[in-house]
Amino acid sequence: MTFAKFYKADLSFASISYANLINSDLSWADLSWGDLSNADLSNALLVGANLVGINLENANITGCSILGISAWDLNLTNTIQANLIIKPNDEVSIIIDDIELAQFLYLILKNDKIRNVIDTVAQKAVLILGRFTPERLEVLQAIRKKLRELGYVPIIFDFTKPQSHDFIETVATLAHISKFIIADFTDPKIVLEEVPHIARNVSVPIQPLFMKGTGNIAVSIGNLRVNHRSILDDFYYENLEHLMQNFEQMVISPAESMAQELLERKRKEAVRGQE
Repeated sequence: MTFAKFYKADLSFASISYANLINSDLSWADLSWGDLSNADLSNALLVGANLVGINLENANITGCSILGISAWDLNLTNTIQANLIIKPNDEVSIIIDDIELAQFLYLILKNDKIRNVIDTVAQKAVLILGRFTPERLEVLQAIRKKLRELGYVPIIFDFTKPQSHDFIETVATLAHISKFIIADFTDPKIVLEEVPHIARNVSVPIQPLFMKGTGNIAVSIGNLRVNHRSILDDFYYENLEHLMQNFEQMVISPAESMAQELLERKRKEAVRGQE
């Protein structure tokens, strides 16, 4: 089916594995939930195509034009991805080697609101980690409210689910998009398992909080801090009132300072890399 014309065709749920679709025109076609495993789509036109849920295992999509695609829940196991072309009309081409990233990248480039959202997240998002049992909800709500008053966007992750790879990666992803993290160790078991993973994989300030009289695990955090400067000094609060009175000075200020330090370090490393 090389050079075949499938413009606006409905191929949803179609099974066309091992097909030869080199240079075919699949613009605005509905390929959703189809099976294109082992197919060769080299240099095909996929402009505006619906690729939701399709199986591209072992397929070749090198050189495809992919402006305006919908690419969610794809099976990209061993998919050959190279020189994917985002080419708006009358604009310079953008070439990338990841179809899912290409979709996201074009949305960023063409949508001011999305760019503003990303800028907001990078500058204002704060991830709150903890095991917030019913009796601890008052503290959680107070932290969230205070962050909002200070112009931040709080993201709450309540450790209530069992451990899994997806669970850990979700935490890491949220950490990546946060300016800093506030980790409440009052109920420390699960938080102690996640904070080391973040510290090893994400360069983001982590501010530990402890409520006095709930047990001492500072030694564990201290040992981790030896190798990870992004973990700030522990702050012990006596009660909710004490936490709120000292929140800006003892929680926000150190985290902001560390965020600036890490940003400056990244800039210097980037300059050294260019040299």
